[in-house]
Amino acid sequence: MRRFVLIAPLTLLAAYRCQDAKGRVTFSDEPCGPAAEIVELEVHRPSAAQRREAQRRADDAVAITDEIMRQRTRQRALAREAEIRFHEERRLQAEREQAEREAERSRTAGARTLVSDRRPPPPMGPPSKTPPPAHGIKPPKRDRPDLKPPPKRPPKPRPLHPPRP
Repeated sequence: MRRFVLIAPLTLLAAYRCQDAKGRVTFSDEPCGPAAEIVELEVHRPSAAQRREAQRRADDAVAITDEIMRQRTRQRALAREAEIRFHEERRLQAEREQAEREAERSRTAGARTLVSDRRPPPPMGPPSKTPPPAHGIKPPKRDRPDLKPPPKRPPKPRPLHPPRP
């Protein structure tokens, strides 16, 4: 991509300075009244060396911009490849874990049947009010004040009339 800098001399060589009744100053390329003053403009015309230097700086800026764009494109491509690798590794890891779970299920399928056969039969008779303690843990006593449920609050009274908008 190549960009050009256009350096053109000014075509306006004179301007008119005008002042209105409020004291505001304006400049124009046409006389704005009998009191208009002609203001000479200095026109800068760059030499050939200055034009070459400006063109060289513009070319350098274009080269730097192009290099930055190439680097960004490379970085985006590398990031995309890394993302693809990451997702592929996650997919493979999930497949490995699934295969391990299935292998574990197939190994323990017979053992689970034996364990399920050893469960004690359910008790016969009416169910008790409190369930038996699990694994030797005693149920908490309900007569302690710190274990009582909090008292119920009465419901909030409703207004007799709906609120006005």
